Amino acid sequence: MSESPPDTRNDRLNLSWLVKLRWAALLGQIAAVITVASLMTVNVDLGAASGLLALLGLSNLVLYFGRDRVSISRVRLAGGVLALDVAALTGLLALSGGASNPFSFLYVLYIAIAALMLRGYRPWLVAGLAIAGYGSLYLGGIELSHDTRADHGDVHGHLYGMWVAMAVTGGMIAYFINLIRTELEDRRRRLEEMREVRARRDKLASLATVAAGAAHELSTPISTIAVVADEMSHRAREQGADELAEDADVIGQEAEQCREILDKMAAESGHRRNASFQTMAVGEIVDAARRRAPEPSRVDVECRVARSTHVDVPVEAFVDNVVAVLDNGFRASSENQTITLEVREDDQGLAFVVRDEGRGMGAKERRHAVEPFFSTREPDEGMGLGLYLVREFLEGVEGAMRIESSEGEGTEVYMCLPDSHVQYEARGDAT
Repeated sequence: MSESPPDTRNDRLNLSWLVKLRWAALLGQIAAVITVASLMTVNVDLGAASGLLALLGLSNLVLYFGRDRVSISRVRLAGGVLALDVAALTGLLALSGGASNPFSFLYVLYIAIAALMLRGYRPWLVAGLAIAGYGSLYLGGIELSHDTRADHGDVHGHLYGMWVAMAVTGGMIAYFINLIRTELEDRRRRLEEMREVRARRDKLASLATVAAGAAHELSTPISTIAVVADEMSHRAREQGADELAEDADVIGQEAEQCREILDKMAAESGHRRNASFQTMAVGEIVDAARRRAPEPSRVDVECRVARSTHVDVPVEAFVDNVVAVLDNGFRASSENQTITLEVREDDQGLAFVVRDEGRGMGAKERRHAVEPFFSTREPDEGMGLGLYLVREFLEGVEGAMRIESSEGEGTEVYMCLPDSHVQYEARGDAT
């Protein structure tokens, strides 16, 4: 299956916030350089520091104006920018007092930003760069002047403690913010899935209402057409007008087909979803499905579980759904190809697998196959509701459906029932 498209709107929002946060951080770094240079006894290379600050400002302008034109992933871009910022901060601190510069806490700011905006290993990479950068300042031995009465070892011990504290604090910030962000994203995804399921069920309920209404409203005129067509056929034959009689028979047959289609729409989209659960053996279910298939002789049944294994489902509706998938397999295959109905244990429960050797489906067709009214057939060969209704039925009994297919290599449709609806027996042989 293809990957879902990235959330470009959220990525764009993240980059916009990153630009604003970088401006705030740049102001903090400018304040750090000015404070150290004017209030503390340390020599600051103002030329080099100004160059670094100018580089940061220029990079932020480039990010602001070019964020919608970049060809690389926005997450990668944000990670690279934050890595640049951490390196620039290390350089500024090295030029303005080193590890004992009180503005070294700005490392924590970049760790928090990375944890909020990046995914996977990238927040940890930025945190590692920050810890390494602060450690290099300590190991470099660059520090602000301190009171000569203070013990030199105590100062180094204090700086070492600051480094350890920053490493622990940064790691905890990266971990917990990343954990919270991941949980929020999971919750948002679950809510979106629930909204999607509800929207699909609302569509199905609307379809049931429309189908039932159509069946009710059209039943009388269609019945009238059928009666009149039958009467015309009889009179035409009495008068020797065989050609006219044949035309009348066609009208009657088409009227009957219209009635069957409306009845089927109302049944499939409505009351079968509310059918009561029954317990039946797997062997009986596959035998019933094969009998009802359009061409039973072309269906090969393979039971990888004992035929006496029982399932608890609305049996009639489930068999109808299996038959609907078998019918799809027949339509996708040539006349000399067989369709396999296999029952086996699967990661998602007990799977009824319909396998054909037809033309298969490409990635795009596979994605849309379960959408309502999607069909690759001629308009008079189906309404495009089959797989959609199968999926809705299975989800209604806590099951699942998945499709595995490639162009030219046939299709496998998995109809999985949860283990909670299955009473397993000993494994059986293929039949």
